[in-house]
Amino acid sequence: MTTLQENPAATMNVIAVEVLRHRLEALVAEASRVIERTAISPIVVENGDYCTAILDGVGDLIIGGGKITMQFNESTNAVKTVLSVHADIAEGDIFLSNDPHGGGGLHPQDVFVLRPVFVHGELVAWVVNSAHLMDLGGMVPGSFAPNATECYQEALRFPPVRLFRGGVEQRDIWAIFLNNVRVSHLVEMDLRALVAGINVGHDRLAGLVEETGVERFRFAIADLNRRALEAIRGRIAELADGTYRYTTYAEWRGTFHKIPCAMTIDGSSMVFDFEGAAPQVASFLNSKDHVVKSMLSMYLALYLVGDLPHNQGYLDAFEVKCTEGSILNALPPAPVGAAHLLASMDAVSAALRCLVAAASSAPGSYVSRFLSAIPPHSGKFLLTWSGPGHAGEPLAWLMQDSSAAGSSAGADRDGTDFYCEIVGKQNTIEPADVETTESWYPLRINFRRRGTRMAHGAYRGGAGVELGFQSTSEQSLFGTSIGQHDLLSTAGSAGGMDGTTSRMAIQRNDGTRTALKLTDQGFELKPGDEFLCWAGSGAAWGDPIDRDASLVEADIELGYISPEDAAEIYGVVRGDENATRERRTEIGQTRLARGRAALVPMEQTDVPSERGLPIGPNVDQRGDVAVASASGSVLAQAPRPWTDGCPVLVEVNEGATERRAYLDPITGHFLHVEVVPIGEGISFEYLPTSWVEAARQ
Repeated sequence: MTTLQENPAATMNVIAVEVLRHRLEALVAEASRVIERTAISPIVVENGDYCTAILDGVGDLIIGGGKITMQFNESTNAVKTVLSVHADIAEGDIFLSNDPHGGGGLHPQDVFVLRPVFVHGELVAWVVNSAHLMDLGGMVPGSFAPNATECYQEALRFPPVRLFRGGVEQRDIWAIFLNNVRVSHLVEMDLRALVAGINVGHDRLAGLVEETGVERFRFAIADLNRRALEAIRGRIAELADGTYRYTTYAEWRGTFHKIPCAMTIDGSSMVFDFEGAAPQVASFLNSKDHVVKSMLSMYLALYLVGDLPHNQGYLDAFEVKCTEGSILNALPPAPVGAAHLLASMDAVSAALRCLVAAASSAPGSYVSRFLSAIPPHSGKFLLTWSGPGHAGEPLAWLMQDSSAAGSSAGADRDGTDFYCEIVGKQNTIEPADVETTESWYPLRINFRRRGTRMAHGAYRGGAGVELGFQSTSEQSLFGTSIGQHDLLSTAGSAGGMDGTTSRMAIQRNDGTRTALKLTDQGFELKPGDEFLCWAGSGAAWGDPIDRDASLVEADIELGYISPEDAAEIYGVVRGDENATRERRTEIGQTRLARGRAALVPMEQTDVPSERGLPIGPNVDQRGDVAVASASGSVLAQAPRPWTDGCPVLVEVNEGATERRAYLDPITGHFLHVEVVPIGEGISFEYLPTSWVEAARQ
């Protein structure tokens, strides 16, 4: 064992630090596996909705484990809240917290347990476990309550309180907890699984710090954070300086709530500013600033982190600003039961669109290898059901199957089916096995298969799941759905079409079908009825008439598209290359004839032949003018938005939203397609510094 007086820098070279990092990774993985092996609910064991994190003594992230990486940043929020509330933290204490308004995580059902790690009487670290527990009380089984108008109706909320004090179980807290939740025998087992995992993590970590030495351990963690921060900032610095704006909308029962994002890249600095987001509402839609950063940290990591550590250095590499009192940073008593599902997901989508725009303007950057349409995160939905179990006992459960939307397309490949992410190593949540679901709950799943709906483009979006099941109980089941975007679909990129929205319905025993909204509470599935859902598809990348004809013909053979739609949408005449070229030219000219005139039509004069940096997908800067990359047609002069020079093809959808396609003024190709509520302005503005400065020069 090393002594505290040793100089850490003299003994902790980069190899020793990396060895320690890998030991920590193994440790956090072991603690995570304890949760999975000890818990009993399928949401934890099958879906993998749990997380372990190790933090330093002041609550900065060291490392995390499990699939729910969005909880890593939430763990820092939880620990820092405990430290601010409790001055008498001691060895053997274990804390519980679940209130998003007061040191909790993503939503009340994501319960944190936290244990401090003391070595030589000194607080050196924390181990934090979290998992989705099946019920936390409130007005609806499962505690997702779309009809709630204040947080007091949603769930039992705990500020940081002790589950154990000095190693002694605090039975009064346990009693309050279990007295206020449904299916308490199941919830208690999952909560004790979190405690078991945290105890294993604590013991392993205390031993590792003891072996390493406190000062050497602290030096190594600081060095890992420093190097991660430098590496991430280096990747940010490769992006094109400038300000990139995208506005999206949280949808709530037919109303739209604006969420604008402005991402500013200035050297190695990256800031996401959501100023102007709609005010908080007395509904299920609200989020918190720490939740928005947590959600963004998870998805941004897929583009930025790669093989780098996901630690405090990464979290410090970017800043998120959310105005207090807005829908993204609501104050009590605002409901926050879906703080991680609805408005925050829209904020993430807007932020990632800004990131992709900046990467498009920086060919060769690290992030540019991941160019893709943004996944349909906010278009997914979850289902909570309640009713009698196989033996007649009351049950409540969460089904993740409906969230298996197809991914959006990449800049060089089609999206994947039944799987939301196009970038990254793994899906966030895995659907439970059919057999496991049927063994636990009174269901017979009739089918769970690949859907047939998809977004069209040069690279098409992936298809979502289709699911149908019936109750095997002689009594009714009651469902709650948690989703949004019945009307507003996920927009494509680079001229690709938007994805399809999710749908669900109940096929009644009498042959009638009742359509349901994505956000609904208390709908009844009677014996003999069949529940049906169709998860949305991802969005496409690139104009459909630019899709390789051989890929379209392969899609015809696979039954993904009919020969008629191939000719109408993709301009492909099967087996005839000449007819295909003619058909595609005709489609482009028809679009121009139907579109409205450009806001500021540009004279098609000669422009510098040397291609400059892109302003975004499909658009290049040449001198002080923007041109369509493929045709060279002039679109705008700096610093005006390049869309000013585009004819616009507009289609109204269901009387609530409109699809706007910005056209190449010569060929009629789609340069960009957006979907916005009727009456709203353009949703994006990309202003690389090189474009803005071209006007001054």
